[in-house]
Amino acid sequence: MCRASYLVSNAGDAVKCYGRALRFPQDRKLYLAEMKLALGDVIMQCRLIEEENEYEHKEIDGTRWDSIDGCIISMLYYVAQITDHLKRGPTNTIWFDDLKDGRTAKETITKLLSNAGELCSSLDWNVEEIEHLGFLHTMERYEQFEQDGWK
Repeated sequence: MCRASYLVSNAGDAVKCYGRALRFPQDRKLYLAEMKLALGDVIMQCRLIEEENEYEHKEIDGTRWDSIDGCIISMLYYVAQITDHLKRGPTNTIWFDDLKDGRTAKETITKLLSNAGELCSSLDWNVEEIEHLGFLHTMERYEQFEQDGWK
């Protein structure tokens, strides 16, 4: 549940930053920079879930088919599904309302990573750079945890 809480928080930060970029156009660049970090954190939480469950790391597909707003909505949808997967067990197949066939956590992670890639593509961001930003931010957190004596 802890991993899910981080994922939900990171996705929420990305949505909040995007909303503020729209609401306060004079500060758009600042909020989009914060959104990059939050989206990088979403990607890293997915990578950590992959690692913890011994899933193969999937390459992120950035093919565009939806609007930025649509990507944001889908991101939240997949994050909620991953939270459900993590609570019930990542190997369980879950049938969500929109599916005729169930989906495993691994398949939902792949969907969320593709969604993150599409969002990056729609915003003209390089998904590898965003993922690396998330990696650096995660390493900084682990270093801080170690300094603070967390286990």
